[in-house]
Amino acid sequence: MPKPPTIEQVIADALAATGLSHAQIALRLGMSRQAVTDRLRGRTRWTTTDLPPACQLAGITVTDAYRRAGLS
Repeated sequence: MPKPPTIEQVIADALAATGLSHAQIALRLGMSRQAVTDRLRGRTRWTTTDLPPACQLAGITVTDAYRRAGLS
């Protein structure tokens, strides 16, 4: 059985589907481009403060993100 994606992978995939660049995502989330890149590459975890706006921008709910990552 394949391992489920991490929450970072789920959010990265959902944000990639929006077609926004890392710079555009950063601007909309009020973060630096490097902070967004680090989160999308899994080098830094999403915080409880950052997660809801990132999910909203990606068009998914936090609950759905956790479910996709097998964490529900």
